[in-house]
Amino acid sequence: MVLIGHSLGGQLALLSSATELTGVHAVVLTAVGSVWWREFGSVRGPRTWSAANCSRRSATGPGNGSASVAPSPRQGRTSRYTLRGSDTDYEAALARLKLPVLAVGVEIDSLAPPGATDHLLQKIPAAPVSRWHYSEALAGGHRLDHFRWVRHSDGMSAYITDWISGTLTTR
Repeated sequence: MVLIGHSLGGQLALLSSATELTGVHAVVLTAVGSVWWREFGSVRGPRTWSAANCSRRSATGPGNGSASVAPSPRQGRTSRYTLRGSDTDYEAALARLKLPVLAVGVEIDSLAPPGATDHLLQKIPAAPVSRWHYSEALAGGHRLDHFRWVRHSDGMSAYITDWISGTLTTR
């Protein structure tokens, strides 16, 4: 089984594979980064911090019987994955993760910029990480961003398929 997640779904795939799921052989992250506000620069960073503070009271998360976006508001403020009411040390679990991870960055992605992806990947030092950048040139010249890549994803899908094949046959 390979978990593939985009944006928040990628964060949850990483957290799930580090803490709960068995039988996972690899994780693919597409346009995923930490939502820690300091990784978004001097203009966007304060807006990200503000959004995390405004949404923190309305978010609950896995382990509380909810499928909502739980870790993001707290992680956006503190850089750490924690969940009120959970005894799980998500940071330690991520640090122990040894599954292969492919992190695909997308051109013109203001919601998962390279620094935010770097910050997230620093949380999994034991995992073999491959990185790849999906550019407009690779997408046939189509304009890309955090969401628009889905409309022009043939090149990305081919790369991910090849990576999975190569990764799972060498394990």
